[in-house]
Amino acid sequence: MKAGVRAVLTAALLTACTSSGDPQEPGESVFLVRAGDVEYSAETLVMESFPVQLRTTVTATNRGGRSVDITFPDGCVVLLRAYADEARTTLAWDQADHVYCTMALVEWHLAPGASRQATVRTDAAAILGDTLPDGEYWLAAVLRPDGRTVEVPAGSVNLAVPR
Repeated sequence: MKAGVRAVLTAALLTACTSSGDPQEPGESVFLVRAGDVEYSAETLVMESFPVQLRTTVTATNRGGRSVDITFPDGCVVLLRAYADEARTTLAWDQADHVYCTMALVEWHLAPGASRQATVRTDAAAILGDTLPDGEYWLAAVLRPDGRTVEVPAGSVNLAVPR
């Protein structure tokens, strides 16, 4: 299995699961996306077990001089998407179609310079299921702050499952 790829991003719009194992060293790709005063980044660690397990962590950092309040619509602060192409235009799998989220608002208060993190976990079997082929997929972390959708690129991975 290919080593995990690290991706960090910040976004103008944004959008949680479980794994174990020893993480592989992430790659060097870093992406940042900014929405107002908040900078968002995403990092995906690929675990060594087979089928591969993924842990994606999103960090929101207030880069402005005033406090920022962010409200998410439910307990799924961050969800994962897998795309079949590097441009992330061909959606192959959306975790939102496969999870149930608590129906409680999640509120983050970010003082100037402060950060908060949310983590989502899944595995190759959940993504590929019985229909998607083994191969390389491009990931995105999806957040839904304040009624918007923000998608943060989160690296790429080679996925395979026993067939």
